[in-house]
This record gives sequence, C-alpha cells and structure tokens, in this order.
Amino acid sequence: MSTEIPEKTRRVDGFVNVLTGLGNRSRDKREWASIVRTQMVPAQAEEAWLGDFLMSKVVEQPVDDMLRGGLSVRVQEVEAADVADPDLDGDPRTTGPRVNALPGMLPPAPKPKPKPLEIDGSGKILGDLIDAKLEDLGLTAKLVEALKCERGTGGALILIGADDGASSLAAPLNLDAVKSVLFLTVFSAQDAYPIAYFSDPGAARYGEPELYRITTQMMPTNVYGGSQKAHPSMVDVHESRLVVLPGIQTTRRERVRRNGWGMSVVERVLESVRDFRSGMQSASALLGDFSQAVLKIKGLADIYQSNDEELIRARMAGIEMGRSVLRAVLLDSDGEDFERKSTPLTGLPEVLDRLANQVASAASMPVTLLFGQAPAGLNATGASDVRGYYDAIASRRELSVKPAVERIVRIVMRSKSGPTDGVEPETWNVHFPPLWQSTALETAQERKTVAETDAIYIGQGVVTPEEVAVSRFGGDEYSAETVLDLDAREAMAEVEAEVEAEPVPVVEPVPVVEPVPEPSP
Repeated sequence: MSTEIPEKTRRVDGFVNVLTGLGNRSRDKREWASIVRTQMVPAQAEEAWLGDFLMSKVVEQPVDDMLRGGLSVRVQEVEAADVADPDLDGDPRTTGPRVNALPGMLPPAPKPKPKPLEIDGSGKILGDLIDAKLEDLGLTAKLVEALKCERGTGGALILIGADDGASSLAAPLNLDAVKSVLFLTVFSAQDAYPIAYFSDPGAARYGEPELYRITTQMMPTNVYGGSQKAHPSMVDVHESRLVVLPGIQTTRRERVRRNGWGMSVVERVLESVRDFRSGMQSASALLGDFSQAVLKIKGLADIYQSNDEELIRARMAGIEMGRSVLRAVLLDSDGEDFERKSTPLTGLPEVLDRLANQVASAASMPVTLLFGQAPAGLNATGASDVRGYYDAIASRRELSVKPAVERIVRIVMRSKSGPTDGVEPETWNVHFPPLWQSTALETAQERKTVAETDAIYIGQGVVTPEEVAVSRFGGDEYSAETVLDLDAREAMAEVEAEVEAEPVPVVEPVPVVEPVPEPSP
C-alpha cells in the first residue's frame, strides 16, 4: 500500500495573511531575514581579542574570576606514611624497603636515612607537598594562560613535560615509567592541530585526535647576527602527553572544518561588541557637533553672487575678534543674528544602555562587572546577577577545568620523584575555593544557624557532640557539612549489645537481725 501523501494535502506550516501580506515574500520583509554565522579563523579571533579592550574583558575576566583563588589538592586517606621531608638531605623514597603502616603511623626508617614525615589520616601534609609541586610547575598561571587562549582563539593545549624515558613525544605516555614532571607549556589553536585520529570503531575514543602537530615561530638564537626572520619549529605529540582545551563545543563535522578546534568566545560576541563600539563612536562624533554656531547675515546671497568673498571673511574675522577681546558678539541690529544650535541627544543614553545589555547577554556576564556600572533602582545591589554569574563559571570550572587539573595532578603523583613517590593515594580530589565571598556578618549568621541546628540534632540523639566537633573544626577550615563516624557508631552498638547480653546478677536480700533485748535487773 502506497503511503505517498497527495500533492494537494502537503503543506508548510506558517502564518500567511493574504490581506496584510504577512508571510508573503513579495510583501513581508521579514521573510528575507536569515541567520548568518560569524566565522573567524584563530588568527582573526586573536586580533579581535587583543585589539579591543571590551573584547579582551569578555575573554579574560571570567578566567581571572574562575581561578583567582587558586586551587589545592586534598588527600582524604593515606595508607602508608612514606613521604620524605623536603627540608632534609637525602630522599628515602627511592631507597630501602617500604613497610606498610596504618594511617597516622610511621614505617621504620633505616639509618642513616632521614626520618620520613609523619602523615595524619587526613593527608594534609601530603596535600601540601602536592600543592608545592604544582606551584613549582606554575599550574595556576598556565591554566589561566591556556583558558584565555581557548576563549580567545578557539582552543589551546598544555604540553606536560613528563619524563618517561621515551625517545619521541609521538609515543604514548607510559604512566608507570614517569620519573618526573619538568614543565608545563601552553600552545594556542594557531600553534597546533591534529594530524591523526583514533581509527578503531570499537574503541571508546574513536574519531578523536590521537596525534597533534605543534608548530611555533621561533626567533634565531643569535639575534645580533645573521637573519632576524623567525623560523618554524614542528614536533608531533601524542594526546596522552597533552591537556586539550577544545573551545566552545561544536559538531564533529564543524571541528573537522575548523582544523580540529571549536569556536572562540570572540565569534559569539563579535556582532554585539561591534554594535556597541559603533554606537559609542557615533556618540563621540555627535559630541564634536553638539553645539553649532549659526550666524545670520542680511544679504548673504547677494554677497555670494557678487563673488565678494573677502567681505564675508572680513565680517567673520571681526565677529571672532570681538568675541576674543570683549567676550561678546558684535552684530548689526539690522539683519544680523548669532545663535548656537544644540544637537538633540534625547534617547541616546537609553540606546547605548540597550547595546551594553546586549553585549553583557552575549558574553553571559553582568553589566555591573563588564562595564563597572552601578546597579540601578531602589535597593538594587546587583548581588543576584553576580551570584548567577559565579554559579555559571563555577559550573564551567567543574566540567572543563577540573578534569584537566586532575589529569596533570595524577601524572605528578605517579612520577617516581614526585611528592607521593609514584603512588597515587586512594582518595583525593581537587578543591577550588568558593567564588562568592561572604561578609563577616553573613558568615556569623550562617554559623549561628548551623550551631542552632546542631543543638537540635544533638538533643534528639541524631548526632553526637564528638561528630559535630570534628565535622565543624576538625579540618583545615570551618565546615557546615556533618560527617557521621560510622565506625564509632558500630563500636558503640556492639558494646551496648554486649552489655544487654550479659545476665543481670541477682542480689539476695541481706537478713535483718533484730537486736536481743537485755534482761531487766
């Protein structure tokens, strides 16, 4: 049975009005509107990013806000305390047998080797050692540079200088053979592009880049002699040695067309920024003609017809001389008039505000932060806009930045000369400080509310005072999260069960001996 729809029943949904011309391409101008993407290569995006102050703020401000507090690594559990004190001579991590120890206990250190650091169960010292290594690598600064390149050019790479003994960077990184991590180097989308992809359809990363070619322009070593022209340097690097920041997400087909990269933020906001900058330039041009002098001279047309231009110049010079000497305008009362005409600017501030709002909307940034504009309206603080902005960049930090940091930290911990002696702790995480900073009053009110809630829970037997004390003040900083000590609860339950199982001793009553009365005399 044929399912073909008859021609007379086919339709294209839409509103068409025969009388008004709505939907008629010959009469409705809206029907000719279409969406045209702003397409830029990385070099063009870089020029727009570096060439305009507003575009630079759109690209850089979210990155600076995202990582202004830095980052830290927290280790929740340490199985063996075999981390050496970096202030002591020698390194016991590479010599001598390892001895398993319980959390908080030290393995015996053979003499004359230096004594290992004591690590408590929270792994705070180990986390500090990892943070120190990341600081030596300049991780936060490299992340800021890479994220700005990603937003400004459409993508970026961080080359991890891990020494695993391989003769070529094109070989996959051998994580078990990493001796040390020496450096981190950032490249923008202009400097690198994929040259090989995973081709196994059964692999999880099928179709993703496997090998990148990094091309940089390097100046000659001797800048005082020979040619001063930059010469390119190329090297192929396996993706396991890189942290790839791919830019704004696009389709796979679009990434192939863009030489393996996504879109830049510049492309998203270019039209809005261009409209705003054009509006501001037009406003500046209006200010130059804001007040125009108008001089009316009787018989001016006759003077022009007589070609007596010197008479007009002499009259204009006389008026200007009078204004300079007497600070007045000398005019003939019969037929001459001097006045200033102001250019009306009614509605211009509102138009510029709308253009500014459009830029802020395209950049997903509050107007108060993007333009430094004070919130308008009664009791307006702009706090809700800023909180929403912080929540948005915190989400991006969690989804894109944190996995990149975890990749670098894992390689650092697996390195033989690293702070963990090449052994990755069982439980660790990357911590970012909150973006919204509470005032002292807000902090005090929050802690008071938590304390009142704790008192209710303790009174009802939901939590113990020890659990509350450790949860609030047992870590590096105050925490409003309550952690239950399940081991202590199980031990207490076992003790209570044993007490209940023991038989209750029977206490026999003590006989009462009545005193014998003395005989009377």
